[in-house]
Amino acid sequence: MSFYSQKKAIKTFEITTDNIEISTKGLDNLTIENSPSNFVEITLFAASPLKQHIVTQENKGLLNINFNIEELPSEKPIFRKYITERLQRAYAVIKIPIGKKVIFFGNSVNIESKSLESNLDIYIEKGILKLHTVKANSIIKLFEGTVFATLKNTNTAIVTRNGIITIDKKREQDNFYKNQINSHNHFKVTSINANIYLTTQ
Repeated sequence: MSFYSQKKAIKTFEITTDNIEISTKGLDNLTIENSPSNFVEITLFAASPLKQHIVTQENKGLLNINFNIEELPSEKPIFRKYITERLQRAYAVIKIPIGKKVIFFGNSVNIESKSLESNLDIYIEKGILKLHTVKANSIIKLFEGTVFATLKNTNTAIVTRNGIITIDKKREQDNFYKNQINSHNHFKVTSINANIYLTTQ
C-alpha cells in the first residue's frame, strides 16, 4: 500500500477504561490488533500526520479515538466525483489491550481485525471487513461491502437484504442465516447490500 509523501506518527499511552470508541473518519484503511500490555498504541500513516491528528480523550469509562485529517486536494477537481470518495490517503494501525471492548463508527473504510480477543462492534456505511478468527462477541451493521470471518463455536445471525451469504464456500439460498449453539460467543451481521463469507470448519 503506497501513499503520496507518506509519513508516520505514533501515540502510546496506558488506559484504565474497558471501552474504546474509534471514529474512522479521515481514514481509508484501519488495522486493529491486541497488544501484550495495558497500553494503547496508535500508528497513523498519512501525507502529513501531525501529532494533533491523533485525538484521544478518556472520560467516564470510555476512551474516544479520532483522526483529524485534512482532505488532500485532487489534481483534477472536476473529475473528483468519478475517482473515489477516499482522497485522504491515510491509514492507521491500533493496538489495544486484550479484553477491551471496541466500537467503530464511520462512513467508508476498510477494517482488518487480526483475530482480536475483544468484543467488537462495527457501525459503518460501507467497506471491506477482514476479521480473521473471531474470538469474542461481534455486532456488525453496514449498508454495503464485504465481510470475511472465521467462526468457531459461535452463535451466528446474519441478515443481508440484497447481498449473498456464503458458509464454508457454500452459498446460502436465503438472505439470512442463523446458527444457535450452546456458546457464550455471538456473531451478528445486519446489512442491506453486503456480501458475507464465513468459515466455520
